Amino acid sequence: MKFLSSIFQMNRRSGMLILFWPNLFTSCLGLLIFTGCSQSQSPGDTLRTIAFVNKSENINHLWLMDINSSGIGCHARRLTNDAEAENYPSWSPDGKRLVYQRDYNGSGIYLADADGKNRHRLSLTPGFDATPSWSPDGKQIIYTRISGLITAGQVPKTEIHVMNVDGSGDRIILPNSDFSVEPRWSVNNQIVFMSHMNGGQQIYIMNADGTHIKQLTHEGDNGDPVWSPDGTQICF
Repeated sequence: MKFLSSIFQMNRRSGMLILFWPNLFTSCLGLLIFTGCSQSQSPGDTLRTIAFVNKSENINHLWLMDINSSGIGCHARRLTNDAEAENYPSWSPDGKRLVYQRDYNGSGIYLADADGKNRHRLSLTPGFDATPSWSPDGKQIIYTRISGLITAGQVPKTEIHVMNVDGSGDRIILPNSDFSVEPRWSVNNQIVFMSHMNGGQQIYIMNADGTHIKQLTHEGDNGDPVWSPDGTQICF
């Protein structure tokens, strides 16, 4: 279950990157991988790590790739070995774990260490939960719960939830709206998300408790909102 393609953002605190890329990205990544970074890496050069989605045989899976200070990529490797589709990887603020969406028993929110170990499901089984990301302090995860199967030609009802990182304390902050997905939490304690709640596909913000909803865009179809590290700008 993948809604749209996204772009990358950098976690300045940990020096790690997260990358969501269109399904055609594989050829672009190939240029980086074949260039290699070991020959260009100087002593003391710090490698950063990108998490991305690689579509192979029409199924998306999570991969990692190292990037050196010159922006050259190498050591691409798959993060998991699960057969089901995986999407929306999101690094924890400390760069030690990833939360992501896996299409197993519906669609669920999964947590894994940065090396792919200790994978486990946080959300209900079965269920249709999607597009997770972290709170700025790394203690909570925000995501969307979809009310049943998505039917062609119909806008699905959704809820935006927040839960603790161990899966406890799950609560609804935005109930029963028209396809509100991709919630992202800023350092200023605001949530940006994409929704069809007023017709069309637009970008909204609200407080972390679900209050003071404000529509930001009004023309075209807009999605994949991402905060700047300081929470003052949104890329979409």
